[in-house]
Amino acid sequence: MALADATAFPYGLRVLVVDDDPTWLNILEKMLRKCSYEVTTCSLAGVALQILRERRNKFDIVISDVNMPDMDGFKLLEHIELEMDLPVIMMSIDGETSRVMKGIQHGACDYLLKPVRMKELRNIWQHVCRKKTHEVKEIEDSPKHCSLPLPPSLIACSQWQKEECIGSGSFGHVYRGFNSEHGQFCAIKEVLVVLNDPRSNEQLKQLNQEICLLKLFSHPNIVQYYGSILTNAALSIYMEYVSEGSIHVLLGKHGPFKESLIRNYTAQILSGLAYLHERRHIHRDIKGANILVGSNGIVKLADFGVAKHISTLTEAHTSNIGTPYWMAPEVIVSKYSGKGYNLPADIWSLGCTVVEMATGKHPLHGFEAVAAMFKIATDTYEPEIPDNLSDEGKDFLLQCLQRDPRSRPTATLLKDHPFVRDYRAELSLQNPELYWETRFY
Repeated sequence: MALADATAFPYGLRVLVVDDDPTWLNILEKMLRKCSYEVTTCSLAGVALQILRERRNKFDIVISDVNMPDMDGFKLLEHIELEMDLPVIMMSIDGETSRVMKGIQHGACDYLLKPVRMKELRNIWQHVCRKKTHEVKEIEDSPKHCSLPLPPSLIACSQWQKEECIGSGSFGHVYRGFNSEHGQFCAIKEVLVVLNDPRSNEQLKQLNQEICLLKLFSHPNIVQYYGSILTNAALSIYMEYVSEGSIHVLLGKHGPFKESLIRNYTAQILSGLAYLHERRHIHRDIKGANILVGSNGIVKLADFGVAKHISTLTEAHTSNIGTPYWMAPEVIVSKYSGKGYNLPADIWSLGCTVVEMATGKHPLHGFEAVAAMFKIATDTYEPEIPDNLSDEGKDFLLQCLQRDPRSRPTATLLKDHPFVRDYRAELSLQNPELYWETRFY
């Protein structure tokens, strides 16, 4: 296949960077230039706004720090959105939930935390593409235009009509949404706002966290985020509608899966996990109920309410995160051992999910949750490997379910395991979108 034209988009993407810290301004400029982008820098928000007004149509995207001395970063965002309609990425040194949510509510297309990584900057062109696609709406107004359905991600949240409830959990309820103009569907996850209620506050916190993470992700094996609305009554997330429900639901309807299907689904789950782990995000609740299946056979990781970003120097320490039967030993004992846990915890949970698909039941299904946690935490516990799996399947599980997290392979390494390798290649041929997304992760 021929290499992409070095003069074609996104090469030469025109970026305006606004930051009052000269060190960071210099670092960001160098990183962006390594991406072959055209970069203009500015240390004052007011000056940046003047540059944008004088040089209209000369920039494709703006990256601005939230904390500017002469003008609030969110105020700059409002001006740009009203006057230039350019995509704006906000950034800051901290990831305080209220600050990130404010950026989302004000219309930022992304929110980056310093130190910003090269891969995050290399992918900013995707926001420009999404913004430009909105021009389809103007074409639709033409009487000569034969109207085509808009992609769901381009439909305003207010234009979705809430239909029947399709799921519920500790977080609240999930409804199906429908847009009568374009004939599209979405899923609406909703949590009611109850003032001074600790449970409601915790649900809102988890949903806010899920919004912040989903906005960062773009992968065919991760459920797509469309938008969110916060009112006095509820916080609602609008997401991709995955029609066939979860793996857990399908197991309840049809019983254990054949190994060919397990290999297929596991290859796709690994693709999504590798994408997350490459970005230092740990899901922390991988299980059949949180993996959705579309009518086209594509599976999607969902429910990022307890997911967490882990830097290279830190680990997660919360012990009561996840679902007991799928929890890795180090997660359960972290509260008492003083040791944290890291990305390999997801690999253990993946192994438990493979057992779930092969047997139709979660591991330790005969135990109460607390008893299961106690058993998993003991040094002598070895998960039972289903006899109906092939030797390749058994070996895959043995690698995932190593008690020592340091002995578990990474998601990227597991993608080349014989249990899933051929299915990954088959998926790449059948789904070009999946191929282009997964070949780099």
